[in-house]
Amino acid sequence: MGHFFSLIHTHGPDNNTLTTELVDGSNCDTDGDGICDTPADPKLTCENVNNFCQYIGTETDANGQAFTPDTGNIMSYAYKACRTHFSEQQLARMYAFYITQKNYLACPSFNANFSVDVSQTCNDNLLVKFNSTCNNITKWEWDINSDGVIDYTTQNPTHNFSSGIYDVTLTVSNKSNSISKTYTNLIKVGVTTEPLFDENFDEFDVANNNGWTNNDVSNTGFNWLINHGETSSEETGPTHDNTNNSILGNYIYTEASNGNLGDVAEFISPCIDVIYENSEIEFAYHMFGKNIGELHVDIKTSNGYINDVIAPLIGQQQTNQTDAFLTKNINLSSYLGETINIRFRAIRGNGWKGDIAIDDIFLKTIITPISDNSVKLYPNPVQNNILFVKTNNDKQENLVYEISNMMGQRFASGVVTNEPINVSNLSSGTYLLTVLGKNSKVAKRFIK
Repeated sequence: MGHFFSLIHTHGPDNNTLTTELVDGSNCDTDGDGICDTPADPKLTCENVNNFCQYIGTETDANGQAFTPDTGNIMSYAYKACRTHFSEQQLARMYAFYITQKNYLACPSFNANFSVDVSQTCNDNLLVKFNSTCNNITKWEWDINSDGVIDYTTQNPTHNFSSGIYDVTLTVSNKSNSISKTYTNLIKVGVTTEPLFDENFDEFDVANNNGWTNNDVSNTGFNWLINHGETSSEETGPTHDNTNNSILGNYIYTEASNGNLGDVAEFISPCIDVIYENSEIEFAYHMFGKNIGELHVDIKTSNGYINDVIAPLIGQQQTNQTDAFLTKNINLSSYLGETINIRFRAIRGNGWKGDIAIDDIFLKTIITPISDNSVKLYPNPVQNNILFVKTNNDKQENLVYEISNMMGQRFASGVVTNEPINVSNLSSGTYLLTVLGKNSKVAKRFIK
């Protein structure tokens, strides 16, 4: 149950190494389980916990302090009979995750559910119509920006929002009870990314941070969630992030144990100003599991959505759960001068082994055109497994290269020097060698 509500084990996400959380609690918010009222846990087992639920181990942390773990915490690996409780901060995290990500579990007979006709715009103002779906309610109290002030007391108000990100809270009452629900970061008006952005999700605690929006379109719980390490379902999803190939790094994924075949979940970017002609979006994806559905990428302009700007990714794309993420690129040249949103649209497959993950969404602002003659490759086709890269590097900046196939899968990378690149590990075929500077990118095809 703890995993379902975003908790990890008290010893942390790695079952094979000693926790890096210190006994004195100085790094409790970043290491271990990331919760500060659960003591550092050296991984409790039947070997270091006795039949009286007492810790009898001798492990010490990096400072030499002996561990004093809580053998009664449900998220530990102590004897099952010992595990009786969650900590207060664990319960708070579970409740926050329920409110923001699992609210579809609310009892339908009395709840504070509501919907909006629109929640996001790149303009400076947005008119939003609220619709309360509660039954048998006698009183409605709307706090439109969660400042503690009641803004409306009608059932279905309309509000004009100016630029910003807003939480919305609805409190409803009947003759005997009251209940509140807050949708965090629900309304986003005029939220624009930096000219260069690289979103790796490591600072996210929920999926709709930093101007991003996740939508459970089918209202069945099939939605985009934040995660690190393995997902809560076996035999699907990644085991690590793409950024650092780490079990501690975050990524975004759709949890397929919720929902039905054909359900849709959307993950929508903040507003992106396309200011350079040779710009593109790169993203990493992981699609492993026998029930993988589909991943579509759409672009929203002032005229509405353009669906499937790249070919949809359908079915399993990795052959093993531990396989690396793959990458795709979206050419934005035709959107020059426009403000757009990128929408990742996941469609659930026919079972729970269908978790789809994405990571490292990167806006490449390419000042140097792709066809620039400042980079030359020779010999091309490659001879004797040797490839030379010659550049007109007038600025003497550090240049790096990446070698990938035409599907975006990377095989090699390094620093551009006068020495040749050994490509003996590549099989025969056509490849891209991309040279990257601080504000430039040149991609060249070569044949092996």
